[in-house]
Amino acid sequence: MDERKSGGRKVARADASIILRPTAMEAPEIIPPVGLPPPPTKVLTPRAWVRDGLLICLGIKLLLMFLGVAAAEIRLDRPFRDLDKVLGIWHQWDSLHYFDIAEIGYRPPDVSTTLAFPPLLPMLVRAAGWLTGSLLGGGALVATVLSFLPGLLLFQLARLDLSEENAFRAMLVLLLFPSSFFLHIVYTEGLFLTVVLAAFLAARRAQWMAVAFFGVLCGLTRINAFVLAPALLVEAWGTSSRGRLFRVMAALSVGAGISVYLAINYVTTSDPFAFVFTQQRSFHRTFAWPWQGAAHVWNLAGVGGSNSMMNGVFQTLCVPLLVMACAISVARQRLSYAIWMIGSVLIFTAQGFWLSLPRYALVLFPAFIWLAPRTAHRVFGPLWFAASTLLLSFLAGQFAQGWWAS
Repeated sequence: MDERKSGGRKVARADASIILRPTAMEAPEIIPPVGLPPPPTKVLTPRAWVRDGLLICLGIKLLLMFLGVAAAEIRLDRPFRDLDKVLGIWHQWDSLHYFDIAEIGYRPPDVSTTLAFPPLLPMLVRAAGWLTGSLLGGGALVATVLSFLPGLLLFQLARLDLSEENAFRAMLVLLLFPSSFFLHIVYTEGLFLTVVLAAFLAARRAQWMAVAFFGVLCGLTRINAFVLAPALLVEAWGTSSRGRLFRVMAALSVGAGISVYLAINYVTTSDPFAFVFTQQRSFHRTFAWPWQGAAHVWNLAGVGGSNSMMNGVFQTLCVPLLVMACAISVARQRLSYAIWMIGSVLIFTAQGFWLSLPRYALVLFPAFIWLAPRTAHRVFGPLWFAASTLLLSFLAGQFAQGWWAS
């Protein structure tokens, strides 16, 4: 080394190289020894993904229960501290009709609106009521069991097209969707989504006996289940003619469940389509072109006020989202998924008076599958889940207070 003076200080310099040492403000770089393998990363098994999803669903259920009690007590200024009152918070609107059917059955349209509701959910509530000793307890048992199934089935179905991580994200998109609290109460959303997903999953796995079973259950749950038949027919046709007749019959099994519902109408009123009259008179369900319904909610959205916001603004916001979801399904997804999406959206919107579009959108599972990988984006993902969770909290709080919330 040679030494030079610089401002009264001696500076040492190596001839070959300069050796840098970390200062007090600088941490040394740690380089792992050459030749050693990187530390192992934990790989989650499918069972672990399912376990985590079920725990998240349970946590959301408990949070919604607390939110309902808090919102009801604050807004209504009375206690909700015993179990029956807590469960009763969610026993409102359409739920009342299902309990009515479970208790006394179907009645003619001049004295009841029960014919507007297919029979499977009230049948399950009545059966569970025998186990729990009360219809309210039976309804809570049915709703609790059903609330875990859609997320689990969506994960299994999404895994056929996505990685396990993205399939898990699809489950999260569903569980945190703004209207997903309907999966936890006595409404048909949880049951219908369960049997629809089960039917699609069975079809993708070529389990056609199971397709036939779940198809019948779909027809017993909602009248618009007939859209499922053409979607399943695409899967049933396949590339091989061997066994095609049986597959087609399984896909058409939805009609058997719908026929039972029509028979109930006939026995009650001598008219198999009596439910149509009930829908028109009591729920303002009349056929109209989708653009007529869109114009109605657009005009309502400009009025202002509670009804304008819930039944105008919120319904209007669904229009571009539903159109985009259908277009994406046609361009990027299976033909059966596209048929299900377009058919369902047309059923929802071919009404003169649009209502509950955010709730009906829960069954549009192909949109959740497509959206799942996009939520991994550093900006879009947090924004989506933040908006979804905030709206979920708002709508659930509205419902718990007795207000219309979809």
